[in-house]
Amino acid sequence: MRDQISQVIQTKKNDRWWIESDRKVLDRYGALFNPKYLKNLTKEDFQSFLLIKNNYHWEGIHRQQGLITSDMQKLKKALATLLDESKPIKTRLDFLFPKGSENYIKGLGKAVVTPILLVVYPDKYGVWNQKSEAALKKLGLFPEFQRGDSFSDKYVKVHQVLNDLKEKYDISLWQLDGVLGVIAGSSPFPTMPDEDEMLKEDVKEYGVEDVYNFGMEKHLEDFLIANWDKTEIGKSYDLIFEEGDLVSQQFPTDVGPIDILAKHKSDDSYLVID
Repeated sequence: MRDQISQVIQTKKNDRWWIESDRKVLDRYGALFNPKYLKNLTKEDFQSFLLIKNNYHWEGIHRQQGLITSDMQKLKKALATLLDESKPIKTRLDFLFPKGSENYIKGLGKAVVTPILLVVYPDKYGVWNQKSEAALKKLGLFPEFQRGDSFSDKYVKVHQVLNDLKEKYDISLWQLDGVLGVIAGSSPFPTMPDEDEMLKEDVKEYGVEDVYNFGMEKHLEDFLIANWDKTEIGKSYDLIFEEGDLVSQQFPTDVGPIDILAKHKSDDSYLVID
């Protein structure tokens, strides 16, 4: 019996989306993030990449857009460092994710950084996010981390597993990311939905009758996250990050997601916002 990765590849190999989707994303954003042209990168350019309708693979990373793009000059420096192939990947990631201290840019975590690496260097770097990690764990392939490993140490180990799979199955890292998405229990959109269509799907999922107010609620969530430090609650509570990725918004639980979960700055209490 074929293994699970082979089964997914077999079902996808004649799929036009499987064959063509990578070029749409890699051509557009590979050029946009090319180190030679980073000085021309705008906030709107960067934020467009974070939308699932444009990147086709990575849903939910737009939630950090306000935090990440609050200082564009600092962001450009971060991207220039990340994409500088004259330095080892470990050195670059240590700059962005210094061990024992805050990330260089709040909100710029692995779920955003590794897709950018992929679109600029599609033959070299794979994506490490919640979905790829869940899939690798299902397959029994997620690497073992040692106590004290830095973020860069961890990514180097994940990176090796992803590249080994790429070689073993003779597929691209973009295709592998899609395969792992399927195995994790979700897959990239088969078409390019517009925002109205995505909203309708959310409305259908949550059983909401008032589309307008539902849309307003989603925007309110995003607004609160983007302006957290300016709010009264932001003075007492911090948003929650894991490996640099914001997890406070739509925080997953066994009984469904919490709109926003925050942790008190000085004790172990939490704030639930619904």
